[in-house]
Amino acid sequence: MTALTSTIPASASQATLQHEPSFQEMLSFVLRRKFTSRIVVRPDNISLYVQDGKIVAAAGYRPLGELLISQGLVTPEDVAQAHSMTGRLGQNLLSMRVISSLQLRSALRTQASETLMYLLGQNPQTYEVFASEPMPLPSANIDGQELIDQLIGEQPLALNTVYQLARLEQPINIEPRSWELVRHINGRRSLNRVIQAAGFPLQEGQTLIRELIQKGLIEQSLALSLRFITPKRLPLSSTTHPPSSIRANLFLKYVDGQRNAWTIQDILQFPTEEAISTLTSLYREKLVEIVHGEREFNLLLDEF
Repeated sequence: MTALTSTIPASASQATLQHEPSFQEMLSFVLRRKFTSRIVVRPDNISLYVQDGKIVAAAGYRPLGELLISQGLVTPEDVAQAHSMTGRLGQNLLSMRVISSLQLRSALRTQASETLMYLLGQNPQTYEVFASEPMPLPSANIDGQELIDQLIGEQPLALNTVYQLARLEQPINIEPRSWELVRHINGRRSLNRVIQAAGFPLQEGQTLIRELIQKGLIEQSLALSLRFITPKRLPLSSTTHPPSSIRANLFLKYVDGQRNAWTIQDILQFPTEEAISTLTSLYREKLVEIVHGEREFNLLLDEF
């Protein structure tokens, strides 16, 4: 399994142009964009598995076997036998016919919910994001939108997050004060800068932004997709030529098939929009290929 992002140090420099997203920001982004990923929180090695906008499993906080024993559904001997078999514990217990599919799903939901509550209370700053294979059924299947609404309603807003206007099918009406905020949201400004540009008191600005997010009128910028995208240089041929732009050549210098695009942006301190436009241009010019994060990259191609 390949890591798609580098570890985020808790003492990340504030001098860089880009913002290191918090665990809450990344979780919300992965859920909204319906990525299939595993988020691993360090140093506890607690994992959350996300698939198509849902939390499907968790590991590393409360063992599933311990949970099932506490619920009186299995014995320690059942768990020991299941552990001795190859494969996942829950699937092994199903094949042993000591629990039902419904009981396993309920236990997985409890396990994932407890893990989420713990992580949100800790507000971890060091984590990694990995590609993940789809999990077997049954799964915890916790609705991502419901969780996002809970995060927005109960957790402090991550004001360094960059938001953009959501794509809407129908015209909408919003209050004048909300419009004063919306007109400053352009996919490049952080929420903090939006509130400042609108001249609102911080508390009022946060309240109005929460309402805009909950109504689906604004959404996180695709900039965080750069964490999932790893480009690799393609050899030059008779039909391809190095980019004419000095900045594009500089970006290409750091493309090695190992660094993700977010890391390259951080090294060069490119503005996010420039990093995205440079990467997509290099791809269209057949100078790079995407070795990890092709689905996420295609979202950027659609936007840019």
